[in-house]
Amino acid sequence: MKKSIFVPGGNPTLLIDNRANIIQPAEYHKIGKSQLSDDVEQVGFIEKSKESDIKLTMMGNELCVNAIRSLALWNYGETGSRKTDVECLNGVYPCELAYWVSINIRNDFLPVKLRDGSTLVKMDGIAHFVRNAKDQVDQTETLKNYLRTYGKDIERFPSVGLISMDNNYKLNITVFVRKTKSIINETACGSGTIAAYLATGGKSQIFIQPSGCLYMVTEEGNDLVLKSEVNGI
Repeated sequence: MKKSIFVPGGNPTLLIDNRANIIQPAEYHKIGKSQLSDDVEQVGFIEKSKESDIKLTMMGNELCVNAIRSLALWNYGETGSRKTDVECLNGVYPCELAYWVSINIRNDFLPVKLRDGSTLVKMDGIAHFVRNAKDQVDQTETLKNYLRTYGKDIERFPSVGLISMDNNYKLNITVFVRKTKSIINETACGSGTIAAYLATGGKSQIFIQPSGCLYMVTEEGNDLVLKSEVNGI
């Protein structure tokens, strides 16, 4: 297996090249889980695509914005192209390399306010609970409580995140991947940052990741655009 590791503002991401179809997709979750460590927070598999330049399938078949952007940087190394359309789940995501790696995501995800004051944002392949971080909580236990409380409402999502945000828009991020039954405190999260942007009604464009890196979210037409640095190892 040819492996590459990328660090998109934190959030070390392992990509495994499976364009030759050596690994069966049914094995992705087992192989992905076996690769998780302090140095790898998530695992994606690179496949050929009939719909776009390249395809990404995550270990839990979830949506991962950071892995999509990492794959765009990987494709740049393979082809020299600064623009890459990445297929993931049922969507195609345009990415572009400049000083950062940006990704375009359609802007039609409706945030829903919950009884406890937090916000639920349902996206393609992932749902996020966004809460005010004024009160410090155990992220893992709080996420488990959300999973129990809203189980039926989110059971179709392969991945669910908890985004705790303070008044300076610094995020604390924990993500559950259903297929691997893993719960990870992530150092950065692209989809979680977009969820935070939507939950706050776009009050801030800059969000501080747990790693300390900055992510920017802007609106362009009908799209949300997320930008930050992505580094390869």
